Amino acid sequence: MMDLVSFDVKHNEANGENNRDGESHNSSWNCGAEGITHDIAVLSLRHRQVRNFFVALFLSAGTPMMLMADETGHTKHGNNNAWCQDTEANYFQWNLLRADRSGAGGSREPSSEDHPSRDVNVGCALHRFVRSMIRFRRKHRMFRPDAFVGEKDITWHGRRPGLPQWESAYNLLAFTMKDHERGEDVYVAFNAGGEEQDLELPAVVGKTWFRIVDTNRSPPNDFVDFKTVALQHHYRIAPWSALVLKALPAEAEILVGPGLMRSYSATAQLARTSTMRGFVPEDQNSADSTLPQPGPSQQGQRPSVLRETESRVNLAVRQEMPRSISRSFSRWDLSQGHS
Repeated sequence: MMDLVSFDVKHNEANGENNRDGESHNSSWNCGAEGITHDIAVLSLRHRQVRNFFVALFLSAGTPMMLMADETGHTKHGNNNAWCQDTEANYFQWNLLRADRSGAGGSREPSSEDHPSRDVNVGCALHRFVRSMIRFRRKHRMFRPDAFVGEKDITWHGRRPGLPQWESAYNLLAFTMKDHERGEDVYVAFNAGGEEQDLELPAVVGKTWFRIVDTNRSPPNDFVDFKTVALQHHYRIAPWSALVLKALPAEAEILVGPGLMRSYSATAQLARTSTMRGFVPEDQNSADSTLPQPGPSQQGQRPSVLRETESRVNLAVRQEMPRSISRSFSRWDLSQGHS
């Protein structure tokens, strides 16, 4: 897959047949430079394009299929007929996975200092993204249908909801997959052109769109399943990028990292979690307050579980809930908490 975004033509010279072997029609695009380059803009676009392809692959019906080491950005240096090569062109680069397990490089961006043999050293960051997409596919059954997808299952969009621009020369397409089991619909958009586009998001009654994937964002913010960001009615999608949103209840929902419970109501979560003692209710004298009060040494302190971040969790609570917690804690990231 990395060669698909790194070479316009085949490079089979190493096979000893003067580049006459192999398929000459590759339907590929090198993103602005043929093969090895140190151009940051080209490297970043290649990185983004590979993630776009994985979004399309894992959100498609049928069985996803990919070549060995696509998930780590493996390259055969443009050789599309490398069966005869007993070289790194056909070896799995295990050192990249060892770095990923150690936590090193998980948020690695392409650099002009990347080793020339690697070209785009997506390695660990791409491996993390692919694993996240696999988990997302397994969690959402509508992307694994056992029957033909019909109008009740999918709604097509263009820049505006329900208005796909099938005849447009510009390559923009969006759709909503309906979740008939849990009502957690998923909105997907692909901008396969060189211009930023303003998308009007479909209305979702009683719910809010949360960003899951934006391939234009640097790792690890390209996939933020546990650090979702609530969106308004529009989203500007970058050139050559893919977007995945998920519709979740706008009220009484908590999306957090593995260290905390995921989908309990705000009432139960705030009442049970001792690490949230830094919350100060609106009415501290209210008799119906179920929140633990901060002690003298904790006054004015923010517990370690809460920290301000660009990844924000919308904890807007239903107004009919006890007045002591009927407030919005919409700027806190709970992903680093501990159970």
